[in-house]
Amino acid sequence: MVVLGAGIVGMNAALSLRERYPDARVVILERGFLPTGASTKNAGFACFGSASELLDNLQTEPLDKVLELVALRYEGLTRLCARTGEKQIGFIQNGNYELFTHTDMHLFEACAQALPQLNQYLAPITKQAQTFEIQPEKIQTFGLTGVEQLIWNKSEGELHTGKLIRRLQALCAEQKIEIWNGVEVAHIEDTGVGVSLRLNDASKSELKAQKLLVCTNAFAKQLLPNLDVIPARNQVIVTEPIPNFKLQGCFHYDKGYVYFRNIEGRLLIGGARNLDFEAETSWDFALTEPIQTRLETIISTHILADQPFPKIDYRWAGIMGMGAEKRPIVEKISEHIAVAVRMSGMGVAIGALVGEMGAKLL
Repeated sequence: MVVLGAGIVGMNAALSLRERYPDARVVILERGFLPTGASTKNAGFACFGSASELLDNLQTEPLDKVLELVALRYEGLTRLCARTGEKQIGFIQNGNYELFTHTDMHLFEACAQALPQLNQYLAPITKQAQTFEIQPEKIQTFGLTGVEQLIWNKSEGELHTGKLIRRLQALCAEQKIEIWNGVEVAHIEDTGVGVSLRLNDASKSELKAQKLLVCTNAFAKQLLPNLDVIPARNQVIVTEPIPNFKLQGCFHYDKGYVYFRNIEGRLLIGGARNLDFEAETSWDFALTEPIQTRLETIISTHILADQPFPKIDYRWAGIMGMGAEKRPIVEKISEHIAVAVRMSGMGVAIGALVGEMGAKLL
């Protein structure tokens, strides 16, 4: 059996296949030396939805569908931690904060009005009477500037992206799951008795498999053009270590399009693709000046306004998989081929569960 993509979904799918088929040969194909898309380039947010995001979702989708997706994300985080171990992946449940400046207080007021109902909806999922709390007193504690309000989600957390990937790789090795890096697949075909995979190498080599699960998320459309999956680039900045850095927890801003956190004494900030949706709908890992400038402006205006602008040590981009719906696509597309893609920016939360769901289809 072949799993395409060695990211969070792919490795969890392979581990689930091993549990179901102890004697099968399970191979993961990965075109990069590390997972290429967002699995190694995310911010480590273990989250399932801010207050404004949930309100936004309720404008376009029925309540039961929104809550079903939240439940999948929450269950996914539970499954991920159970499989990997919280300590091994650096999981900490400090909660997530959504911040509001004076220009978006209308959004805060809408969220504040809806919080009692949102907490009621989420209580059966998070087992918390109040998942969301308004906590303006934390603004000064965190050293934020120009921020009027904070809404805390106590049920969310953070993890170390690198530790997560290394832990999943180690679990795969323990279970004798092969990971072939540097193998790019150009074409897949269900032959009626199995699957043919033509590689993108000089000799156009061909591999054959009994079953195939495609877990390449944002890049799945390159092999399966009919899938409703479009790429969404998120750019990230990481600063040098900042002395006495006050942030604790993860933070959302601008309806979740901007996110930041303290990671080992550094500031990580990313997102802002809503500045130019068209340009950021791309498979290109390039960085762009408008997005980078927007992120730097938020640093100097709201996060570190009272100190010199820090040196930037790292910049990168990750590619998420989005679509017309936020629910992942987990389905069979032929007798021997299935897909588990479209994480909608929540791969850390939902990836483990989606991988398990995809494995069941095979």
